[in-house]
Amino acid sequence: MIDVIKKIRTHLIINSIIFIVLGLFIAIKPVLAYEFTVNIVSAYFLIMGFIAIVTGFNEKKYNRGYVGSFALGALYIVAAILIYTLADQIIKIVPYLLGIIILVVGISHLVNALSLRTMFPINKMPFYIYSILLIVVALFLLMRPMSSLVTLFQVYGVSLVVIGVIDLGLLMYLKKKIVIK
Repeated sequence: MIDVIKKIRTHLIINSIIFIVLGLFIAIKPVLAYEFTVNIVSAYFLIMGFIAIVTGFNEKKYNRGYVGSFALGALYIVAAILIYTLADQIIKIVPYLLGIIILVVGISHLVNALSLRTMFPINKMPFYIYSILLIVVALFLLMRPMSSLVTLFQVYGVSLVVIGVIDLGLLMYLKKKIVIK
């Protein structure tokens, strides 16, 4: 039992440190973090492609089904090239997609809040505020997609920092409640 608790504690510490460092990096340097991520993902796919092709050659040597490995390797390599070369174009549509989705959700919530007005005698102001906030966020994403993309990265980075700090707080709480000798 004590080993399990020590493993959980170690896991929380490592996760917290990784989340805080990664979150700070993304929040402070979102463009560099984006470029780094594209390079890492592209390299991963490229390496996986070469591994699959080498596996295919080994399978061919022993007269096993090797076509699948070659095809998978080729797909990985093509994906790596596409991600590396088209990442900027792909990422540019993300704010538009998010904006449209959030706008639809915001309008839907607003319509639901308006219909609640006639059905139930409750305070609808929180529903209205939430709906309008969603619509404003959606309009921000749709009107300023590039600046909103940087903002999204920064919010993601700050979220990682918060998760890391909460994990450390959880660790301290567990340390007080469970004494390990």
